Amino acid sequence: MPVEVLDFSRSFITWTRKPRPGDFHSTWGNSVRINLEARLRVFNETGDASEDFVLGALCRSERMYRNEGHFIMPGSDYLMAFASDRCLRFSPDISAPQAAPEIDSFIDLLTSLDFKMTSMRAPRRLATEAEVAEIAETQSPVVVKTEIRNSESGRRAVLEYPVKTLNHNREHQRFQVDTGPVLWADLAAVEPDPIMSIRLAHVVFNRFDQAEFAKRAPTVLKKDGGEPFSIEDYREFSVHEARHEFFIDGLDG
Repeated sequence: MPVEVLDFSRSFITWTRKPRPGDFHSTWGNSVRINLEARLRVFNETGDASEDFVLGALCRSERMYRNEGHFIMPGSDYLMAFASDRCLRFSPDISAPQAAPEIDSFIDLLTSLDFKMTSMRAPRRLATEAEVAEIAETQSPVVVKTEIRNSESGRRAVLEYPVKTLNHNREHQRFQVDTGPVLWADLAAVEPDPIMSIRLAHVVFNRFDQAEFAKRAPTVLKKDGGEPFSIEDYREFSVHEARHEFFIDGLDG
């Protein structure tokens, strides 16, 4: 059975929301198309897929459809992970981090929510380091599926994402992926709702069986003897056994 791989350049979250207080045009509402950054599929202890989650691209807080003065200052990030019926918001202000991502009521404003998924036409797997290093010298988009497992909980997850930075060395036929943000799942977490186990992360690896993740989390800092303060940053690290699969579209170019 052919494997399904997303073409992230042609995959989107779309939604339409009702008008809300403060809209410049009080009766308009808004519709949007947001590119996908990543997809996460979480599996339960029996091996069945429990749910898919997708990450939309980051945008900044804005005033809609005015003639000027669009940015709200000071502003905030609009960064969400979506399921079909709820969304998880990551800290909108990195200088005032939430203890953990939170379910957001924004979805209650929506009159429609859809995931426009486009698959690669003919996904071709890159099976060796040499193949990955070779493709890095082309303009072919690369997508990776990374599977991680937790032996104690029996759960696993598949992270899927476009590779934005692909280091390579032609002479030694080596590669190194450094990309993000992706959606990482805490498979050891005891959460009744799997969306609450999701964190933002960057991933680095140069072999097919291991991955390092830098996860975004509240971080306490202290500078020049002053009072401690918190920001949200990618400062929480973990190393996982993993299984990576690289894909390009065989019909590309």
